[in-house]
Amino acid sequence: MKHTRMERHEEKIRATIKRNKKIITFTTLVGLICPATLGTIQALADETAPPVEQTTEQTTEPVTEPVTPEQPINETPSQEPVTPEPEQTAPIEQVTEVPTDSTPVQAPVTAETPVNTLEQTQAITPLSNPTVVAEYRAKLANYQAQANQLVADGATPAQMATINALLSAFESNINNYENDIGDVPTIWLADIDSGIIPTLETEIQTVSDQLSQPDLSALHAKWQEYMTAIQALLDELESKVTGTSYQTRYTALWNRWDTASITGNMFPENVRDQAFYDIWLPELASILEDLQQLKADISSEPTVSVTGVTLAPIPEMGEGGTYQLTATVMPENATNKDVTFTSSNPSVATVDANGIVTAISEGTFTITVTTVDGGFTASTNGVVKADDGKPMKDFDYTAVLAAIARYDAMVKDEYTPESWKAMEAEMINNDEKLHLIDYLRKLPNAEGTVPPGYENQFQTDLNAYAAKAQSIMDMAIKKDVTPPKDVDKSGLEEAIKKGDQAIKDGNLKDDSKLVTAIEDGKKILNDDKATQAQVNEAVKNITEAINALEKADNGGNGNGGNNGNDNNQNGNNNGSNSNNGTGNNNQNTNTNQNKANNSNNQSNKNNTNNKDNLPLTGDTTTNGLLAGLSMVGLSAIALLKRKRKA
Repeated sequence: MKHTRMERHEEKIRATIKRNKKIITFTTLVGLICPATLGTIQALADETAPPVEQTTEQTTEPVTEPVTPEQPINETPSQEPVTPEPEQTAPIEQVTEVPTDSTPVQAPVTAETPVNTLEQTQAITPLSNPTVVAEYRAKLANYQAQANQLVADGATPAQMATINALLSAFESNINNYENDIGDVPTIWLADIDSGIIPTLETEIQTVSDQLSQPDLSALHAKWQEYMTAIQALLDELESKVTGTSYQTRYTALWNRWDTASITGNMFPENVRDQAFYDIWLPELASILEDLQQLKADISSEPTVSVTGVTLAPIPEMGEGGTYQLTATVMPENATNKDVTFTSSNPSVATVDANGIVTAISEGTFTITVTTVDGGFTASTNGVVKADDGKPMKDFDYTAVLAAIARYDAMVKDEYTPESWKAMEAEMINNDEKLHLIDYLRKLPNAEGTVPPGYENQFQTDLNAYAAKAQSIMDMAIKKDVTPPKDVDKSGLEEAIKKGDQAIKDGNLKDDSKLVTAIEDGKKILNDDKATQAQVNEAVKNITEAINALEKADNGGNGNGGNNGNDNNQNGNNNGSNSNNGTGNNNQNTNTNQNKANNSNNQSNKNNTNNKDNLPLTGDTTTNGLLAGLSMVGLSAIALLKRKRKA
């Protein structure tokens, strides 16, 4: 912001200088071209001017020659006169004006004595207000006093950098206003009011708030003091409480200290405040006090001296192998159970303070343990053999076997085809194009050994291959097995029952479509993933198959059980054993019965919604049968009448 204001300020100054150049150039040209006019102006001024000596002194002040773009500009009010170059200035003849009663005689004006009309004009008509200048300088002094107080309170140069820059801009703007810089000098005051002062007050308040923060260095030093003392006591008491009744107290205190330590790491010194130390310093003091009491309690116990020590045997070791020694100090409640270990042949095997033996090279060695209390010792011998490598069968294949088992349990049809294909492609994404699972299957029973020094790397590689296989299997995406919600299958169950009953009733021309529809419906019924749309479609197919059923023809007369034989019998019962005309009667009867059957089929279609297949009043099948019998009777009567006439 500072730089932007200063740039605007410099730009305004350059514009003012450019304007002044034009005025000076214009004035000089007027002085050169029209000396008579200047003489008149001077004569008018002499009427009210002081004595001749003073006037002459004022009019002989040099005027700055017009400045070309190549000439540097001095921005200070007192600018040295610029002497015109000889080739640019020519001698001007003096012109004497005839004196009149109202015009006094004026001395000739030459180019060497121009009048500084710009300075005279600014002096006569200033735009700035001295009272306003004094007011703003008083404001500036107030802010400077506040800045000085911040420095006295301990503000650093970095904290004061922005404030100092704003104070400098403040003073620069006042000077610009006071010197009438620019067409509208009040612009400098507006910049002070709207930009500099609000920002300056904000910065002063910010630094003041920073300085008012309490000094937490002493609290941090106390924190460090507590942490160091607690850590030292924990280390000192660790071996003394192991296996004793004090172990529980020690563990609880260690956990409290660990919580405080973790919290301290989460909140570094530069972000802690007073509240942080108010909470945690008392806690650390309490932990330290409890540890000191624990130490006192342990020290008050009667001392139990060590009576001996034993050392367990060391198994045969291979080069590079390690083994943890087991030393037992007696008695079990001995006060000081500390021991030291030494190796008789460090070039073959070494041992550290914790009793860990490391095999270096082929050979034999002896490890000796010595108690700190009493100096009791025990020894055990060890052998290091040359290591030809670790058999591959002896490595840990837990992760490998888990990956193989997961792959074997995967069912291809349970996954989307695209994801399964992508998984299998990734399984063989290697130079040998060998399926990763097939490669892993060979490892647990592979023959051979891993060279010494590479055992850890080989185990790491095994686990990495198993992890890669698991990651690849994650690419397979299972199909949606979530059962659809709110699927109503009651209508499908009812439709299947109706279809089964229709087939059970039998005497149908063709029930294959119904059988297929029922089978498909049962699949949908037993499918937990079936949707409501699939259920509705199955119900529709079964219903349409039931409606399309037709009764079978017994004897070709189109009316099962009600064919023309019964009609013929009825005709015979009328007293005639002859079959003459029976065929006609049968034909007529069959025709009538076929019509009845058609009507009956239509009736069956209209009554498929009868849930329990109960007989309905006015059943069209019964009506058709009665109509057929009536037609047969009428035909028989007509036949008898013809015979009598004959």
